[in-house]
Amino acid sequence: MSLIKEIEALRLKRGLTKTAMASEFGVIYQNYNNWIARASLPKEHYEKAYKMLQSAAAEPQSKNQSGITLKELWESTSPEERAEFLRDLASKR
Repeated sequence: MSLIKEIEALRLKRGLTKTAMASEFGVIYQNYNNWIARASLPKEHYEKAYKMLQSAAAEPQSKNQSGITLKELWESTSPEERAEFLRDLASKR
């Protein structure tokens, strides 16, 4: 997989817009969009891209796109919502 395709996959995984990803590289949307269309990342951005991919590899995989862990989500629900969820889960066995 090419470097720009990996970056684009990372963008989608994180739920970022192309504009937001472009700003990560310090370029305008059109530049980023051109990279995708050409399937080529300019060499001066390789270091930034590799750092982004390494950082993503180190991220916990239990987070959803908004960055909330399952534990945080569970703890943010009311006891009634938790009980309803568990009843629903048990009924699907």
